[in-house]
Amino acid sequence: MSVLNRALRLLHVSVIALTACVGLSCRTKVARPEQGYAGTWVMTLGQRVFIVLTIEPHGQAYTARIQAPASFDLPAASSPLRYSHIQLPIKDRRSTRAAVDGDHLRIVVEDPANPGEPDEFDLTLSDPEHASLQFAGVPVAPMPFTRHAGPPPAPAADWDSNRTYAVQVESTTANVEMASIYEDDQKVRQNGLATRADWDTIEKADRVRRERVAALLAAGALHTADDYRKAAFVFQHGDRSDDYLLAHTLALVAVAKGDQGAAWIAAATLDRYLQSVRQPQIYGTQFLGAGSATTQKPYNQQLISDALRTELGVPTQASQAEQLKTLQSPAPGK
Repeated sequence: MSVLNRALRLLHVSVIALTACVGLSCRTKVARPEQGYAGTWVMTLGQRVFIVLTIEPHGQAYTARIQAPASFDLPAASSPLRYSHIQLPIKDRRSTRAAVDGDHLRIVVEDPANPGEPDEFDLTLSDPEHASLQFAGVPVAPMPFTRHAGPPPAPAADWDSNRTYAVQVESTTANVEMASIYEDDQKVRQNGLATRADWDTIEKADRVRRERVAALLAAGALHTADDYRKAAFVFQHGDRSDDYLLAHTLALVAVAKGDQGAAWIAAATLDRYLQSVRQPQIYGTQFLGAGSATTQKPYNQQLISDALRTELGVPTQASQAEQLKTLQSPAPGK
């Protein structure tokens, strides 16, 4: 058989195969995306379960069950994923129809508050483990879901309608500039500089660093827990009450994002803020003065127990007393 005849024969076979594919709906192709819809999908706010979506296949169609608070405010399409005015109780709603529509699963659920006006949702897979649920035809942000292995969990039932809750979309990439600013902030404090001229230079550089971190915050350039913890240290070295209060808030964000070690800087910044407004510190993280004049006063030692200090990574009062004694002792040879 000539090369030309062989090529024509292969082309003929390809045409027959394509025709058969059209007639049989290409059943030998890879699994259709809708086969991945079935299962339990969970949306969380922080570490708490917000909505549970359970989908079961029934022949060529599906059934869907949505367990969610009775109502809540949805963010606009281009807004951060924050949800507020969450109203209880948890409602358990079943679909009247759930069928594949193009690249998504259209789910229709009756709304008991508005008979004859059902809610329609589109569930779209981004990968086998992640999906988004969108109110059909409504300009609101899609809700992110993750596939859940095991029995469906129950949604949390203690939401505060006066609070706003956010979806934690954690970036895994720390801000390089923030890391460099933090490194400079720490380096100048590790050299044992003590003269007034030294500290004048450091304080000027501190102001520049705070201005740059403020610009990063305003630009939304900080994302990770580590970013916020380092920013808290930079503002802790401020010179105004607002600097310390902002540092405290940044530390709380770091904790909320999963950095439990940032609890110490959260405590230290609050102590520093209290001192700046002429109130006693409450954790005992701040030592003022030098040599025999070193003190923690004013210090409200009764408010916070040692058990709570330990939870925050703050030394107990006994450990603080030992540290204070060391700081007050004269240096060897003096």
